[in-house]
Amino acid sequence: MAVYTYEICDETGQVRKGTLEAETSEEAASQLRSSGDYIILLKEAKKPLVSPLSQPIRLSWLERVRPRDLVIFNRQLATMISSGLPLVDNLRVLSEQTESSKLAETLRRVEADISSGTSFSKALAKFPEVFSHLYVGMIGAGETGGVLNEILNRLALFLEKEEKTKRDVKAVTLYPKLLVGVLIAGVIFMFIFILPQFLNMFAQLGSTLPLPTRILIALVRFMGTNKYLIAGAGLISILAFLGCKKSDKGKFYYDLLQMKLPVMGKLVRKVVISRCCRTLALLCGCGVPLLEALDTIKEVAGNEVVKRALSQVRRNVEEGAGIAKPLKETGVFPPMPVYMIKIGEETGNLDLMLEKIADFYDEEIESSIKSLSSTLEPLLLGVMALAVGFIVVSIYFPMFDMISAFKIK
Repeated sequence: MAVYTYEICDETGQVRKGTLEAETSEEAASQLRSSGDYIILLKEAKKPLVSPLSQPIRLSWLERVRPRDLVIFNRQLATMISSGLPLVDNLRVLSEQTESSKLAETLRRVEADISSGTSFSKALAKFPEVFSHLYVGMIGAGETGGVLNEILNRLALFLEKEEKTKRDVKAVTLYPKLLVGVLIAGVIFMFIFILPQFLNMFAQLGSTLPLPTRILIALVRFMGTNKYLIAGAGLISILAFLGCKKSDKGKFYYDLLQMKLPVMGKLVRKVVISRCCRTLALLCGCGVPLLEALDTIKEVAGNEVVKRALSQVRRNVEEGAGIAKPLKETGVFPPMPVYMIKIGEETGNLDLMLEKIADFYDEEIESSIKSLSSTLEPLLLGVMALAVGFIVVSIYFPMFDMISAFKIK
């Protein structure tokens, strides 16, 4: 779409200048004449010359919309809608203001769909990589109930809390991952480049070597002889793991294993319960029917074990049962949230009770993350110390023997 500058004269003789966007100059002229103005000048605006070196390299297939971008978009759109501004104009303005090029492009396409008569929620549904199933469903509920600005504010708050939880979990697991990665890389480097030179020299001494040194020599020789086999087995194992994880059965057992881990399992379960309760509270608070809400949280749970449990709960609810008893029967949800949900059903405040459960588990997640961090770091440092200590002992014991033999001579 091109930009045109114009100079027009209205019925009172007043001359005005400005710019507008149109596909062609004929379309621009038609827009100006529609208000009864006389066109003095109309021409396409010249695009400023921009050096290619000043333009950032963008790989659109790698770009994604961050939760922070969606939060800002929701807040701004809710404010603009509350002010009575048209939705199409709001989207146009926000597409120019957002820092995310991916979101800007998406909003322009959504704006074009709405201009052609498509509803806001249906236009958003065409971009599942940007707007989730939950997001689209909430926008649809807001359109139907005429409370779109309130829904957008709730979605912004929901996304903020979801992003905070994800950030906290990533922060506590990042340091252990780095430690494990450094340990593995360091051991591989030593086994390939450093240890063979020392151990070959020790093996040629002819004397009986200490047990740690003999074990280390055996490991180095095994890795040197079978390095391609080990690399191939490792690659095949990774590919097989990723393939199994994509299947429903493999993902179920992977998620089940995560939930049963001694230390991380409790944290994983708390994160899933918090997400499900907060999502269900959001949907129920906006008037979404319970069956539809259960269908939605199955998709956003992010855990195959919980998804199957919620499918069973939905079937029971469809048959006329309440939600608390089926949740208890799954064995996935602890007694405390089940009891609070039961009270919420009986008092008619299910959404408020679910929100309280989510807030409670968010606090539990924060305390679990702190305790997990204080537990994992010393444990991993101890493992690194043992590995390095074993290698050092295996090298220095024979060296001490050699020094002692030279002194005797």
